[in-house]
Amino acid sequence: LSDSETLAPLAAIGPRPARLLVAARIGGTRLIDNMPVSGCLSASL
Repeated sequence: LSDSETLAPLAAIGPRPARLLVAARIGGTRLIDNMPVSGCLSASL
């Protein structure tokens, strides 16, 4: 979880825009993605 503007790590989602950053390796392929997150996360995700 990172600040959207500075990419500094965040411990929790707060009032500032945040991004969830993910990197995973499947076989020899590395997948990297990110998405915006807000303080209203649904349990059905």
